[in-house]
Amino acid sequence: MASLLPQCTALVHPAGIGAMSLALACGIAQVAMPVAHDQFDNAARLVSLGAGVSLRTPLGEDDMFNAMKHVLEDPGITFTCKRLQLRTAPSATACDIAVDLMERCHALHQARTLKKAG
Repeated sequence: MASLLPQCTALVHPAGIGAMSLALACGIAQVAMPVAHDQFDNAARLVSLGAGVSLRTPLGEDDMFNAMKHVLEDPGITFTCKRLQLRTAPSATACDIAVDLMERCHALHQARTLKKAG
């Protein structure tokens, strides 16, 4: 999904945190359709960010069409998605961050070697 999303302009998903965060990182508009658990809260946060809309089931005949039209044509959503993309774009990998933290800890405590825990 990570390789496909940068080529998309919008994503319809059930408001799981994985799909939502990938779409935010790619700067694309979202239509969330929560069905269970934390998805309702995730969808509400997406809407409050201004990066998409949320739909509830059962859907009416034109609900999906209208939602997609809205997220694709609303300049505010487009702007917000691009702004959030800049904020969520990773500047370093998790491994780079871990190495940096270990090196800082090592320098701070002037340890000669790292010791095995336990």
